[in-house]
Amino acid sequence: ALLLLAVADLPSFGDPMSQVHQHVAPRYLAESGSALHIPNVVTTVLASYRGFDTLGETIVVFTAGLGVLMLLAGTTRTHRMAKKSGKKSEKKPWISHPLPKISADEKFLESFAKNLPEQGILSIGRIPPTSISTIKKLANDLAWPVFADIASGLRLGPQFPNRISYYDQLLIDSDFLKSHPPQKVNHLGFAPTSKRWLGEMEKLPADTLVWIKEGSSRLDPTNRFRSVFETSVEDFCSEMISKLKKRKKSKWTIHWLDQSNKIEMLMEEFIMNHPLFSEMKLVRTLTKIIPESHALFLGNSLPVREVDFYGSG
Repeated sequence: ALLLLAVADLPSFGDPMSQVHQHVAPRYLAESGSALHIPNVVTTVLASYRGFDTLGETIVVFTAGLGVLMLLAGTTRTHRMAKKSGKKSEKKPWISHPLPKISADEKFLESFAKNLPEQGILSIGRIPPTSISTIKKLANDLAWPVFADIASGLRLGPQFPNRISYYDQLLIDSDFLKSHPPQKVNHLGFAPTSKRWLGEMEKLPADTLVWIKEGSSRLDPTNRFRSVFETSVEDFCSEMISKLKKRKKSKWTIHWLDQSNKIEMLMEEFIMNHPLFSEMKLVRTLTKIIPESHALFLGNSLPVREVDFYGSG
């Protein structure tokens, strides 16, 4: 209440008759030219009346600039001492973060692999390229529907085992996942790009979600995953392959694949019936004609999401 009363008593913005403008400002305007012989009033205030304050600010800026120059020039104390002693500076970083290994014991992993249900989803985010072949083998043996994110490098290109290329379109119908609820979701790598898939993850029971990630950084924007393996994605997949018996493709997986194929047919039919060049047509044309030896660079989030949504699988 006191603050509101004080604000109400403030002068109007820019009022030349306010108290702050009746203190020293008239003196500066009237006397700066004759007393200091400087025609510019602003320069007079900064260089004379507030000279010590300006000097302090100048020292701070000068020190900051000097520090930047020293960093760029590499003239740190360590480098100078290394030069004097004749030793070569180390190229390795001072701190290294080795990749953690699977912390669970063999019995736990064996039980985990044995108890994986038929109705599951293998979700793949951004992963190290070296782990692609191992993940492909796991996807084939697991026989679950695969939600391959555009950042994974597996959403486009050669057919990936059980890939649901158009899962994002299927999730537009919120009742679809409710009528086809997964009993387990294993997510590999970074968080998925699809906001729709992230939103559906938030609705799933927490005990059905498992995240396999490299390192201890926080990658779960849903805050729903209770089971997390901090390990090499490739090592985890290799362990699962060794403990998992190859499965037959279940009716659950076949149904997801059939629905995804229907969406692809609908998009192709739409493009055939609408000859005008659209974003859908552009994306599908580009993703079809890119050779395997080439790549498509996507500059920001909008084309990334469009290629994820419309790209030809």
